[in-house]
Amino acid sequence: MKRWLLSPKTVLALISAVGASCLVAALVPQLAQRPPAFFEAWRARRPILSRLVEVLKLNQVFSSGWFLVLVALVAASLALSLYHEVKAIVRASRGEPKAPARIPFQGCVDVATAARPESVAGGRLEARLREIFARRRYRPRRVDRTGHLVFTKNRAGRWSSVVFHAGILATILAALYGLAFQKRGFVQLAEAESFDGRGGGLRAKSLGVLASDFDLGFRVSLERFTPTYWDTGAVRNMESVLVLTDESGERRQVPVSLHGAAEFRGVRLYQSEYFGTVAADGSHQLGRDPRHSPARYWTGLTLAADHGIPGVYFGFALATLGAIMIFLVPYKEIHVEVTEGEGGIHLTIGGRAKSDQAIFAEELADLTGDVRAAMAREP
Repeated sequence: MKRWLLSPKTVLALISAVGASCLVAALVPQLAQRPPAFFEAWRARRPILSRLVEVLKLNQVFSSGWFLVLVALVAASLALSLYHEVKAIVRASRGEPKAPARIPFQGCVDVATAARPESVAGGRLEARLREIFARRRYRPRRVDRTGHLVFTKNRAGRWSSVVFHAGILATILAALYGLAFQKRGFVQLAEAESFDGRGGGLRAKSLGVLASDFDLGFRVSLERFTPTYWDTGAVRNMESVLVLTDESGERRQVPVSLHGAAEFRGVRLYQSEYFGTVAADGSHQLGRDPRHSPARYWTGLTLAADHGIPGVYFGFALATLGAIMIFLVPYKEIHVEVTEGEGGIHLTIGGRAKSDQAIFAEELADLTGDVRAAMAREP
């Protein structure tokens, strides 16, 4: 299971599955976003397709158990990868690391010097190299073998990818919590009508797998609905004026439009794009324009109680911090291998950086030039 979760193919497949699921949610009408009349007409037109959609819960993707499992697998894969990343950094930070048999980087540069072996034994060569690298803010790091020197820069940058991935993981976990406990509903009100806030009165609802019934805890009354139009007759905007009354009797009047939602007691209220008029027999007619008629308007409202939003914000902030660290304080590591050769000492210099490879290559070339110039003067 561990190897399967860490496999690049598995990660790619899981991310693709989540992306495809989001695309399905965008293409297939979702229960809590449309009035029941829409789904009734859809079932009449496409009975087989609508039945398949209902069985697979494609009309409530984000509250379905299978989507929750997909997101949980993505989170488990990322958490496992993050664990191994942290473990490797902590292990490398403890004690004196073992020097590799050879510099494990491509593009190493050989520097031949006239320095005699006595300069190595006396520590003069190492001191000179420390001085050169210190000018560019590189600090020496001890290893367990004489003749192999390691210099590092921006050591905090080793944690940049950890911080970035931890932010993504926090965002996914917060979203996972939100998906499990989310509550969404659709209510249809005519002007001067009220909804008592109980889940049984919702025309449609979508609940997370761990969510209880959706009771708002307050009454919603539609005081006024006003659509506005372009000169072409197309709808420009829709605005509902709602009166919200909680169990203690507190009343609040709030506007809700296509361009702005309202929030009350942890529930967000969104203006639906569906509206119409109330006929003489009390039925709701969809989409009629009563500008020249005394008929009342009706409209739909989408209600949502989402959990985990602060966690999403925290994860996003943490991921942003990690991204800034990756680009502004990239970890850099340079190895210097000292060997005795004919006519003097040979230095092999190579390194790596976690980002900005082109800039690091220029910096390494400048450092190599400084070392070559300094070693040319070494007796």
